[in-house]
Amino acid sequence: MSLRTYNKSQLAVLRAVKDDLKYYLGKEIGHDPQGDAAALTELETRLADWLTIGGGGAWLRSLPEVQEESTNQPTNKK
Repeated sequence: MSLRTYNKSQLAVLRAVKDDLKYYLGKEIGHDPQGDAAALTELETRLADWLTIGGGGAWLRSLPEVQEESTNQPTNKK
């Protein structure tokens, strides 16, 4: 798998997660977060929390396409 393919697959997953977070934030605040600077800041914070604290980053690394890509990476041994 090329790096370009790997990045596209990961970005697609992140977009889907962000879209879900945006939907639930919109339900929570009662309007579409788009165009609301404070809501968009909250959305980005929730995405960052999901990636770090919520275990989303570890989950992304566990996906089969990530495992395949990581085994194809050259090592930098000195």
